[in-house]
Order: sequence, then structure tokens, then C-alpha cells
Amino acid sequence: MDVPIAKSEIIFRSNDGEELTTVVQVGQLRQQDEQRWACDVEIPGVERKRTIHGDDSLHALILAMGFLADRLEYLVAAGASVLSPDTREPAPISKIVPRL
Repeated sequence: MDVPIAKSEIIFRSNDGEELTTVVQVGQLRQQDEQRWACDVEIPGVERKRTIHGDDSLHALILAMGFLADRLEYLVAAGASVLSPDTREPAPISKIVPRL
């Protein structure tokens, strides 16, 4: 992702114990056409860049945030951990990517 508009640093611990310091990031919103907007999301080293579409910029942003929360919750349910880089304690997903 070239220039994220928002990001949050995390330590991702996979279910096999491997740790990676990375960022949960949201890219700049862009208008695709008169009826669609797009927003890229990525967690480098964990989740590849995905483009999330919405009916307008706010819709695309909210869907992008929801997608990130869903993916992190899925990974944690599968045995991974998301840790705070400051404390190395488990970080609630809602503190990283709040649901609206």
C-alpha cells in the first residue's frame, strides 16, 4: 500500500507461535465511477491487500473497517494472537479496529 490514511501497529502471533510486527492499515479512498468507491486494506505479512467497494466513500470505509475486524477475529478464532506492541499482552480486536 502506497500511503495509508490510517494504521495501527500490532504483533501478530500465528498459531504455530511465529511472531511478526506489522500494521493493520487502511488506504486512501478513491472513486471508481459515479456509483462506486474503493478502499484498500492490508496487514502486511498476514493478509494480502484487498480492495473493498462501497456505494459512496463512507460506505466503502465502513465496509473496509468491518472486513479488517472480521479477518482478525477469524485468525484469532483459528488460534492466532494479536498482541499490543507496547505491552505484548493480547489486544482486543475492538481496540485495533472498532466496529461502528
